[in-house]
Amino acid sequence: MTVADDPLSQLEEHDRGRSPALLARKHDRMRASPFAFLRGSCRLFYDTLPPGGGREPLVWGCGDLHLENFGSYKGDNRLVYFDLNDFDDAARFPATAELVRMVASILLAAEQVRFTAREGMSLANDFLEAHRGALVQGHARWIERDNATGIVRALLDQARLRTRKALLAKRTTGRGTTRRILIDGERQIAVSLDIKRRVRNALKDTFTDDPTWHGARVLDVAHRVAGIGSLGVERYIALVRPVATRKTVLLDLKEVEAADAVIKGERRPRFPSEVERVLTLQRRLQAVSPALLRGVTIGSTGFVLRELQPSADRVELAAWRNQPVALAGLMTTLAQVVAWARLRASGRGGADIADSLMSWASGPGWVAATLARGKQAAQRARDDWKAFDAALRAR
Repeated sequence: MTVADDPLSQLEEHDRGRSPALLARKHDRMRASPFAFLRGSCRLFYDTLPPGGGREPLVWGCGDLHLENFGSYKGDNRLVYFDLNDFDDAARFPATAELVRMVASILLAAEQVRFTAREGMSLANDFLEAHRGALVQGHARWIERDNATGIVRALLDQARLRTRKALLAKRTTGRGTTRRILIDGERQIAVSLDIKRRVRNALKDTFTDDPTWHGARVLDVAHRVAGIGSLGVERYIALVRPVATRKTVLLDLKEVEAADAVIKGERRPRFPSEVERVLTLQRRLQAVSPALLRGVTIGSTGFVLRELQPSADRVELAAWRNQPVALAGLMTTLAQVVAWARLRASGRGGADIADSLMSWASGPGWVAATLARGKQAAQRARDDWKAFDAALRAR
C-alpha cells in the first residue's frame, strides 16, 4: 500500500475556495491523530479506496461514515432520536464502500485510546456481524431513549436534561431582544454587517410561508466553527426570535458543497441541487427528520438550515475510554443504525431493493474481505497522516 502522492496538496485541491484561516484550523485538527486525519479527508479516502470483489448491492449512505458521525437530535415530532447525523457527502455506493471507512475509523479510534490491534479488529468484526444481522432481518427500526442501551442510553439521558436556556447561556450574552451571540474566536467568530444583512434577508424569505417562523426577528449572526471535514465552508449561527413563541433559538446554516464521497466507476445520481441532494437523502436515511430541516439560498450559495438543539449530541472518542464492556453493545447499535438506514432507503433512486440486501448480507466472505480492506485503509490513513504532518512542518 503506497502513500498518497502529497496528501496535503491533494487535500488543498479538494478544499479550494474555502476560508484559508479556517482551513489552517482544519489542518491543525487533522494533525492530532490518524483518526482525526481520517475524519478530515473523506474525498482522499475514496480517491484511493481499493475496489471490492464481486457484485455488491447499491445502497444510499451518508458517505462520511465514521465513529463520530452518529448522535442524538430532536425530531420534527419533538421526540429525541439517535441516528446518523452528517449527510454532506450522502450518495449511492456499493454496499461495502462505507463499511470499509467505518472499519478503518474503528481501528484508528481503538488505537488512539490504547486498545490492542486484536481488540480493535474484534470491535470492527462485532460491527460488521451486527450489520449483517440487522440487514438479514430486513426490517428498519430506530433508536430512541426507551429502547437505547449502554453508551447510547447514557447519551440520550444526558440530552434529555439539557435545556434551551442552558444552550443560550453557553452561546450568547444579554437577555430578551438585546441578547447577542457570544464571540469567542473559537466556536463563534464575528461577521461583517453585509453578511448579517444577507443572512437576515435569506431567513426572512425562507420563513415567508411558515406560520411559526414568519416575521421572526434575527437578533444576531456569526460564523460558526465546528467539526473537521467541513471546516472552511461558509457556516453561520443565527440568533432568532420567532413571533409566535417569543422563545429565542439558535439556527445553524451550513454551506453544501459537491459530495466528497466519489467511488471510481460509479455513476452519480442527479439531484436538482447539492442542497436537495443532502435534504433528500437525509430524509430518506433517517427514521425521523430533525426539527426545522430545510434549504436556504444566500446569493448563489446553497445552505442546509437546522435548529441548534440542546438535545443534540454525538458519540465521541472519549466515550470509549475505560468502558470496554460497553463497546460491543455500542458497535451493535451503530451497525443497526446504518443497516436500518440502508433498508429504509432501499429500492429508491437506483438503490437495490431490501430483498437484495438481505440476500447479500447472508452470503459468505464479505465480512472477512471488508475487515481486510478496512485494515488496509487504516494503515493508508496512518501513512498519509505522517506525510501530511511532515509536509505541514516543512512549510
